Amino acid sequence: MHRGWCFFQAFCCWLLLCGWGLPRVAACKYSVRDVAFVDLDRQGFEWIVTASRAELDVLRPEWQPTSQALFLDSNLQPRWLDLDQTDRWPSFLDPASFPAGASFHLYRPGLPLLDVSPSALPEGMEQAQRWTHLEGLVKNPLRERLIDQLMEAYAVILLVEGKQAEENQRVAQAAQRAASFIEELMPDMPKPVDVPPQVIMIPHQDIGREHTLIWSLGMDWQATEEPQASILIGRGRRLGPALKGDAITSVQLQEMLAVAGQDCECDLDRSWMQGPRMPMAWGPERQQASYQWLGFDPENPLVKAEISRILSRGRNAIRVGSDPHDTQGLDMLLLGYSEEVIGLEPTSSSASEGSASQGEARISAAKEVPEQPILVGVDSTASPSNDFADLRQRSEATKAPVESAASDLEVEPARSSFKRPIQVMIGFSVLVFLGGLSLWVARRKNHGI
Repeated sequence: MHRGWCFFQAFCCWLLLCGWGLPRVAACKYSVRDVAFVDLDRQGFEWIVTASRAELDVLRPEWQPTSQALFLDSNLQPRWLDLDQTDRWPSFLDPASFPAGASFHLYRPGLPLLDVSPSALPEGMEQAQRWTHLEGLVKNPLRERLIDQLMEAYAVILLVEGKQAEENQRVAQAAQRAASFIEELMPDMPKPVDVPPQVIMIPHQDIGREHTLIWSLGMDWQATEEPQASILIGRGRRLGPALKGDAITSVQLQEMLAVAGQDCECDLDRSWMQGPRMPMAWGPERQQASYQWLGFDPENPLVKAEISRILSRGRNAIRVGSDPHDTQGLDMLLLGYSEEVIGLEPTSSSASEGSASQGEARISAAKEVPEQPILVGVDSTASPSNDFADLRQRSEATKAPVESAASDLEVEPARSSFKRPIQVMIGFSVLVFLGGLSLWVARRKNHGI
């Protein structure tokens, strides 16, 4: 009897230990905030230049080297379209949406076209003017500040002022209360962050200067009577929907902010983990900084493969390559990875001189690089009905090595991380029960019962 009681006590202790360790064993090592640092969106934004054939012959030699140098580490890609050959345009672009003359626009699926044409005539602009104009599309002081905050902080609440001072004060106080509320919860989250949510407000008079950022996050930069808000996490991604006017409350912001700290394996709307991004530059120095803050490399193909499997499950599952305009998919996640040694460089005494010298060096390098046909709508011999024929051919040419690399990364079919420890516990419990039952039966036989 004493032996049976000891066995029962040991069995209860084992169950307690397993119950205490199960959340740590089953928890995903990535939070929603971590997932937002991983770039699986191969399309991003498009900088579209539309002009006649004669105008393109003048514009491309002037603007293409500058755009290649500036967009190299950004989520913008150039596309040159001939107004005289609209039948060769991609199907997702409507020629009627563009003006007759030369024009520059930003495009992203789900957003209206944004006119980013320079105020002066684009033909014959000075190199410094072209550089300044295009640099403003991917970086400015506010966006650099946002990136720095997002690297360290839990999230950033970006507010856009309206015309009413009282309403602006109300939403600012609501954002501060929400940030303070989340700060109290952060130590108990699956993957705590040291810096609480930050609040940044765009003054009403600066809306015109920041219209590209506001537009990219799905907010209205033209109807500015009411304040607007977006929550940013990770690599400049919007978390949840953009809010406006009375919808901006501390409770609503708290609920949205709480999602950023959740386990990525929980039953969340997957579209929140890969929300729209702002146009931005993300070079080697940002990659190195993100590794230091996160503890993993968001550009590592193994990490991307794991995140893509996470996003392919649950509600509103996101699958790599599901976009109809994206022909690269997970294969390019494996081939596009590179590692570089980051060195420290002395800062320039003059920001303008440093930017200009850097721009000249990058433009010279871009001129030496052979012209690449990525997302170019003219000067192509492909059939008009097959706009991405060249891309598909290159994808087929690299299919064999990609499949070989993907096979090295192949793991079990995606399933919840909670199933394996639960199965182990159930199996071990059955074995213990059967062992205890056999001991009990043997003891009854020995006593002749």
